[in-house]
Amino acid sequence: MDNTCDLAPLTGRECVRKHGDTKTQSLRVLYLSNLLETKGYPAFVRAIDMLAARSDVRVEATLCGPIVRMDDDVLFASTEEVRGWLQSQIRRINDSGHVRLRWIEGAYGADKEALFRQAHVFVLPTRYPVEAQPLTILEALASGCTVVTTRVGEIPSTVSEKTAVFLDDTNPETIAQAIVDLYHDPERRTQLALNGLALFRERFSYERHIDRWEQILMGLADRDR
Repeated sequence: MDNTCDLAPLTGRECVRKHGDTKTQSLRVLYLSNLLETKGYPAFVRAIDMLAARSDVRVEATLCGPIVRMDDDVLFASTEEVRGWLQSQIRRINDSGHVRLRWIEGAYGADKEALFRQAHVFVLPTRYPVEAQPLTILEALASGCTVVTTRVGEIPSTVSEKTAVFLDDTNPETIAQAIVDLYHDPERRTQLALNGLALFRERFSYERHIDRWEQILMGLADRDR
């Protein structure tokens, strides 16, 4: 059973308009998920740091999510260590002038919707071993974002190469290069976003979700008669 989300999808015209504004503004890149090591947030932050060393990109990146630690984490020993590392990375990145990073410790409702609506590119470099059908990917599709993600779990059955950019690995270099490629190719970026928007309407919209539940329940009712 496909999932859905409560974000109303953009129109195609709104999607094109959003991606067209990068001609005069920075590329807006969003990571929104729990700050869990296996979800890939450290690699995302390091990728943004790499972009700050380049002179040919203008990027406004947002890292959104609360710190979540697991017993098998290997990079940081405590929540305080994560927080200190993030703060130092943000200071260094923002000193570049043309690349900026901000951290929001969670967003909900209208605030979360605004983040997706403003973003051009949504990045989820997850290595989470039991990744199913991430709600954030569906929200990104509905919001006209170009999705950059991995082939972990059920993600390849959710999006395809026509609707997302798949990372060959989750190294910061690979993530940074994917963002650079999308920055310099607005036509491809816009087409991927439009394809993703069409996929959401066809397969993941709230209306399609309700229709499938009605079909299931009617089938069960007919079987019991």
